[in-house]
Formats: sequence, structure tokens, C-alpha cells
Amino acid sequence: MQCVKNCLDLKNSEYFDQPVLQTLQMFIGELLCWIPLIILRVSGSKKSTVNEREPLIGESSLVDRRRPTWKDSIILAIPSTCDLLGTTLMNIGLLYTPVSIYQMTRGAVILIIGLMSVVFLKKKITKLEWISLFVVFLGVFLVGFSGYISDQNGSTESIDSNLDIVFGMLIIFLGITMTAAQFVVEEHILSYLEVKPMEVVGYEGLYGSTLTLLGMTFGYLVYGKGMFDVSTAFRQMLENSNVLYSSIAIMFCISIFNFCGITLTSILSATSRSTIDTSRTLLVWMISLLIGWEGFHGLQLLAFGLLVGGTLSFNGVIQPEGWNFVPGWLKDLELEAHI
Repeated sequence: MQCVKNCLDLKNSEYFDQPVLQTLQMFIGELLCWIPLIILRVSGSKKSTVNEREPLIGESSLVDRRRPTWKDSIILAIPSTCDLLGTTLMNIGLLYTPVSIYQMTRGAVILIIGLMSVVFLKKKITKLEWISLFVVFLGVFLVGFSGYISDQNGSTESIDSNLDIVFGMLIIFLGITMTAAQFVVEEHILSYLEVKPMEVVGYEGLYGSTLTLLGMTFGYLVYGKGMFDVSTAFRQMLENSNVLYSSIAIMFCISIFNFCGITLTSILSATSRSTIDTSRTLLVWMISLLIGWEGFHGLQLLAFGLLVGGTLSFNGVIQPEGWNFVPGWLKDLELEAHI
């Protein structure tokens, strides 16, 4: 975390520990998607902002898709609320757990989204696709496990108690459940509303910012301490240039990230989006190695091999159905290949 006060005094130093404000920054980043939309509407451009394709949900469903009214857009408050709860819970959980354990727990979102897609969206996932999801989860778990081993062997950080770690893992699990619900609800909305991905992100930013501000105000008036100390949070952000500039950069990155994510949901599915999203861990690892933030571990190489292989297999780049050594009972060829 970024130090904001008494940085030279390690015992009395203060850090930018504001998960609620960071959640608000995320929604402001999503809200930025309205800027190009408004510019296009004012200029009278009728061209799409992206080269969009229809989601893979079946021809019969596509016929029923319609442009949303203002009342229809209110339903986007549901994924906004899920995003708000999920992000806040995971930020809180990270305060109680090492980054490695956070990463291991967070990897379970892939399996939860798969289960929710089957139960609520009536998707069909083949046996080999389920195996691919478990391979991705195993890869993420091993990434976190290797980090945990490194922490045990030489890290100067310490966790107050095992109870804190268990509590943090529970909070993170609740957070990823909310994230999974967000992805699935977004896919359902895109199945019957003809709405651009950038509009979806913009509406979620609008409702999410409103809900977060209301929650911050209520928490400040009732509690007014810790993560709900709004005045301290904004003061730390505005008075520290490193925190301010990084916050601005994060908001722009989140805007692009969420736009790309909802576009993937529109083109593919919520589960495909989650597997690709999880693969960003590989990019973070490679950059960390290049700039010297961490050393190379053979277990991580194996983990990322599993992660990338499972992702490519689930999304059809690698097709294990054609491999001769794969047992026939695993090849559910009669089921739909896409979910």
C-alpha cells in the first residue's frame, strides 16, 4: 500500500487503506464511458463505437432483442450492486489475507460462474469444458500457493492470526460470488436488450457511483471511522500526488477494462470472460519478473502453463475432442460447444 504520512517512521507511518473510496474510483472509471458516447450522439454519428457481434445465445433469442428504454436501463443497477458488493468485499478481504491467498481464493470465481450459468442461464457445458475450468482453477491456485510458500520462506510480512486469514477468505469468497452474479446477470441482460457494451458499462458506472456515494455518506454519518472516514480518504488522495495520479490512471484503466470485459460477454459468454480475465495473472507475473518485483519459481511456470492451456481449451483454440487419447465418454459432442 502507498504510504501517505510519516513514511520515514515505520512504526507510526500511515497508508492509503481506503477500500470504499477505491470502489468509488472504479465506478467513476466506468462512468467515463459516457464521454465518447455523448460525443458520438452530439456529433450525430450513427457508427458503432466497436465492431460488435451478436452474443452466442441462439437465433430465436436474437429476434426478441430490443433497444432499452430508460426504465429498462434501471435493471442495470442489479449488476452495479453486485459489482459494488463484490469489489468492496474483496478489497476488505485483501486487508486480512496475504496477496497469495487472495489470489488462490479469487480463482474460484471461474467455477462459480460456470455453475450459475448452468443453473440460471440453462447453459450446457461439456465434460471437457468442465475439466478446462478446473484446470484453470488449479493453475490460479498453484500461483497463489507458490506465493504462499515464498512468504513462508522469507517474507517480512506477518498475519496477526489464522483466524484473520479464515475471515478474509470468507469475505473474498462472498465477494467473488457477487462478481459471478454480476457476470451472469450482464449476459442475461445482453440476451434481450440491444445495448452497446459501452452503454452497459456507463449505466453500471452511473448506478454504482450513486449507490457507493450513498453508502459512503451513510457510513460516515453513522460510523465515521476506518474505511468510512470519507474526509480522511479524500484528503489522503488529494494531498498525496502519487495516490492522486495513480487513482486517475486506475480509473482510466478500469474504464477500458470493463468495456473490454462486457464486450467479451456480448460476443462469447460470462464464463469465457472469466477464464480470459483470470489469464491476466500471467501478464502480471511476466511484468513482475521483468522489473524484478519477484523471482522465478518453477511451480509458477507449471501453474501458468495450466492456466493458459485450460483457457485456450475452454474457448476452443485448443480442441481436445480431436485428440485420440481422450476417452470417448468425455467427448460430449452432441452438446453445444459454446456457453
